[in-house]
Amino acid sequence: MLSRSHIVQLKKMVNIPQYLNMKLNQCSYKRLCSSSKASSSTSSTSSTSSTSSTSTTSFIQTVLTTYTTLVGANYISNAMIHPTQKIDYGIMNSLYPDNREVDSPFWGTRLPHLFLIPASLTFYDIIIGGIFKRYFGLISFAATPKQWLIHLYCYTFLAVSSYTSFDALLNPNYKDEDRIEKIIHHVKPCALAMNLQWHAQIMVDIFGSTGTGIIAIARNAFAVALVFLPVKALGFNDFLESGLSNHERKMNNLPPKTSD
Repeated sequence: MLSRSHIVQLKKMVNIPQYLNMKLNQCSYKRLCSSSKASSSTSSTSSTSSTSSTSTTSFIQTVLTTYTTLVGANYISNAMIHPTQKIDYGIMNSLYPDNREVDSPFWGTRLPHLFLIPASLTFYDIIIGGIFKRYFGLISFAATPKQWLIHLYCYTFLAVSSYTSFDALLNPNYKDEDRIEKIIHHVKPCALAMNLQWHAQIMVDIFGSTGTGIIAIARNAFAVALVFLPVKALGFNDFLESGLSNHERKMNNLPPKTSD
């Protein structure tokens, strides 16, 4: 007597083409599902990689734009506080048409300050800004003025004091025994000078730009230069003849200072 399983097998053998077609359809469906999953996984990985690449590119562009703006602001503010005086930019003196003498190519000139202060400001703005964003969320002068001013003071003080310490420790023009004194001498007025930039957001709102490109960078550089102006002139007593180095005084036909 045939069992139920034998009867099933006989029925399949009677209609072999239909049975084979069913099996092929099952295999095709499995391959299609597998291919769909692989495609979905690849698409997800590609999307994540593209997002990460876009984020990195955006971050680099922001850093470069910020640094360029600050370099421009530093240069413009120097021109504002010394409108008629020749300024010593070291090796860059040879680029000016007024035959400025190069006394030192780098150290002891305004050249390191011109490029390194903006780098320090950009770095600390990112670090301190990240810390404030983590604990306070997004801050702004309009919505959270207290947190915004504390953030501004912290990152600018750290940036400028780090630069002055760097200069005091590595500048070969200083004697080793005078380096610590130089750090203290520069950091103390720095702590007071940073209070003179409370109007930063006001200047940026009036003269700055939220756009992109050279024109926007130039406008923002001018706005930030107006912020630097009282910090340099009042905080560090760098205004007209009073802030000139001995070499700058020589270039401007002025008598040397008794101490530099």
